[in-house]
Amino acid sequence: MSSHKPTCASWGYNPCDCGSLTFEVPVKLISEANQREHWAIKNKRKKAQQRAVELTWLAGRYRVAPPVCITLTRVGVRRLDPDNLAGSCKHVQDALAKCIGVDDGDFRKVRWIYEQRKGSPKQYLLEVCIQPLEAP
Repeated sequence: MSSHKPTCASWGYNPCDCGSLTFEVPVKLISEANQREHWAIKNKRKKAQQRAVELTWLAGRYRVAPPVCITLTRVGVRRLDPDNLAGSCKHVQDALAKCIGVDDGDFRKVRWIYEQRKGSPKQYLLEVCIQPLEAP
């Protein structure tokens, strides 16, 4: 048995010990709580948001090791109140947790921070910043 422990770089992934990881996902996050629409339309939007996160994750070949702190920054034309901001990030949060391989409700392995900023007209995206979480 070899004592060599392969690094993320040797497997073709971005190194996971770089401190922090930041990338953008081209997705429009809207307030799910205020939408009055057919369930199929909501489900289509959910699948599109999750697919955008998964494709961005796979294209970047990112690799992180829990525990981590993930900051989701919504960029949009208008600001949302804090409750709607968290609700708009639900589907991308689920997809990111799946990519990392953790339960999104396990606070020992992942912490979520929601932020937002105003973008230029018709600019919608999600900025994701992943940082290592210091052990308590």
